[in-house]
Amino acid sequence: MIDLNRLQNLLGGNPDNVKRFIQIYKTQMPVSLKQIEDGITEGNLETVSLAAHDIKSQSRYLGLKVVAKTAADLEEKADSGQSEKTLLLLFGKLTNQLNTILPTL
Repeated sequence: MIDLNRLQNLLGGNPDNVKRFIQIYKTQMPVSLKQIEDGITEGNLETVSLAAHDIKSQSRYLGLKVVAKTAADLEEKADSGQSEKTLLLLFGKLTNQLNTILPTL
């Protein structure tokens, strides 16, 4: 679940900014997931790492600790050159988490 208090504090308590951030998150996450998928397919670990980092950072702002942790794990594995199989497993986990959370936002 989103930590609205945290997000409101980070965004100066402005409810319009909170709504806008959540909307941006909902729009950006599918784009970032596609970048990760393409990066894994193409063997471009930098793309995987950068997109996972974006998901991690934005998820932390929302207080989505489980998603942020999975994205951080994926970023770390990409940075250390882990196998495609390892990256795909984490990508699947991250995708499932986001597919569960995004409709509730």
